[in-house]
Amino acid sequence: MSLQFTNKQITWGLFTLAIIAYLLPWTVNVGNSLTMGAYDFAEWLSKRPFDDTSYNTVMIMRGQLILLTALIMFSLEQPSLTKSWWAIVITGVILLIAQLPAPNAILDTNDVNRQQQVYLTGISFIIFLVSLTGFFSRYRNISWLIIAIIGIASTIYALTNAISMMQAYQLPAQIGVGAILFILTYIILGMLAIRGLLKSFRG
Repeated sequence: MSLQFTNKQITWGLFTLAIIAYLLPWTVNVGNSLTMGAYDFAEWLSKRPFDDTSYNTVMIMRGQLILLTALIMFSLEQPSLTKSWWAIVITGVILLIAQLPAPNAILDTNDVNRQQQVYLTGISFIIFLVSLTGFFSRYRNISWLIIAIIGIASTIYALTNAISMMQAYQLPAQIGVGAILFILTYIILGMLAIRGLLKSFRG
């Protein structure tokens, strides 16, 4: 007897796994005690001098929270005000708060690092608002596939650049379990999306 999971259960499962992976170490440097999750890693990199590569790397590592916001919010169906609906909305609000910079950063146009956080939070906020209509739930598999492709490509790009930047500061580092698990979550998401699309094409 095989277990059957609903779309919402699968979404919550993958979302939870991705959040855990995001918080787990993405880089391990035992000698210098630099063991950081994705968000802390992005903060550490943002303290280094900014150029195009470092700016994009930090943006992508922070931007994974946009993809996670999309993953959970896109599962919203038309407003029903059920416990499940409210759980998703509250989770989306928590993610938005987690992405916010300090309040004074909103008006500080000279701080490139903090302004980046403002822009990313703005994108998440737009995703949050549009998702409240339930529009994206009708295109779950396509949405999952797009999130998975962007997530895998961007994570590998950011992680490769981040490790290289650490090595440039004479800080040899290894890829942590968090980064591996995060990419694996996207791969599972993509495979489920492809399976769902194939099913729909076959009728």
